[in-house]
Amino acid sequence: MASNGSLRNVSSKSGSALPKYGLIVKGKKDPPANTIANTGASGTKFTLGKKLSRAKVFEAPDSDSDQEQEDESITSFSASAGGRTDEQKRVNKELRAVQAQRSRLAEEEHKKALEEDPSVFDYDAVYDDLKRAELEKKKSKDNPDGGIVKKPRYMAALIKASAKRKIELERAELRKVQREREEEGEQFGDKEKFVTGAYKQQVAELKRIEEEEKRREALERDVTKGGDMTAFYRDILNQSDRDPLVINPKTNKDDTPQEEVEEMDIQDDTLKKEAIRKGLVQLNDSEEVVDKRQLLSGGLNLTSRTVKRQAQEREEREREARQYAAKKAEEERARLMERRAAKEQQARARELVLRQQQEKEEEDRKRKEREQEELARKLARKTTDETVSDARARYLARKKAQAQQPEEDSD
Repeated sequence: MASNGSLRNVSSKSGSALPKYGLIVKGKKDPPANTIANTGASGTKFTLGKKLSRAKVFEAPDSDSDQEQEDESITSFSASAGGRTDEQKRVNKELRAVQAQRSRLAEEEHKKALEEDPSVFDYDAVYDDLKRAELEKKKSKDNPDGGIVKKPRYMAALIKASAKRKIELERAELRKVQREREEEGEQFGDKEKFVTGAYKQQVAELKRIEEEEKRREALERDVTKGGDMTAFYRDILNQSDRDPLVINPKTNKDDTPQEEVEEMDIQDDTLKKEAIRKGLVQLNDSEEVVDKRQLLSGGLNLTSRTVKRQAQEREEREREARQYAAKKAEEERARLMERRAAKEQQARARELVLRQQQEKEEEDRKRKEREQEELARKLARKTTDETVSDARARYLARKKAQAQQPEEDSD
């Protein structure tokens, strides 16, 4: 065996016809790697030919003669010894027979498959059939009238979204005004209020829209009236879209608890089985989903962990809102108590002033009465002396008159 992996016949120096084998001695010109030559007296020379060419899968040769013409022999001999040539032909014939048998079996399997289903190898047509319903649905959605009238594809949705945003802004402005009025409390309670008809109409319209939305959401949440859970999951996605986004710092995936990961996997499997049961997805022979995009729905496809986190955040916001409302109500009650206490204090002060004024007036009246009585007593005492003197004078006058009257009668 030579170092370069090739073997060569080397003739003996004595000129004997029997070949001898040994190490390769490089000459002036190296023969090709696939050639084995003998320069001895026997003149034997043979060449390693190319490998048997691969026949087409579904094209078997008609006869061994055709195969001999088309394929090259594995090893071709050109030597005087006929035994080696016959052996090589036999080996080539057996190899061609095995290959022909395999080709015939493959062709029979191919014909059998075509007899059972002519479109068994038409993979493109099968995929087109799977996607045709989706394409037709999308086409009918884009052009409901069959494409006769060209309509905008996105403008209607944009106008609808703009109107919805306008209503949301009006609601926010109305809530802001109401919150300001509540914060003011009774600060301007004694002022006259003016409410225009347009404002009343706007409030009534917003209230009507809000009631309609609540009723529609209640119907969507009622899973008993739907055939499947599509509306329920769509409502969850819409609620998550309406919620404000909360920017959280990035967390490592390894920090996710194993229980939550298993719960997410279970829920994904449940959704997949439900979609398969409803016939919403297409499966192949291996029971695998052909197009996993069919498992997705409009909007965000959120996991249970995300939905749970958003629900917790929503509850946290509602709790904070309730705490804020309770705090504002407590402050308003405190302000009302302070105003009530101030009013009561003012009333007590007015009562005190009025009572003091009444007491002063009573004292003044009593003092005046006492002064009048004192004056009356003084005047009464003075009048009595004069009255006595007058009465004495009148008495003396009457007595004198009576004394003079008998004297006149006697005359």
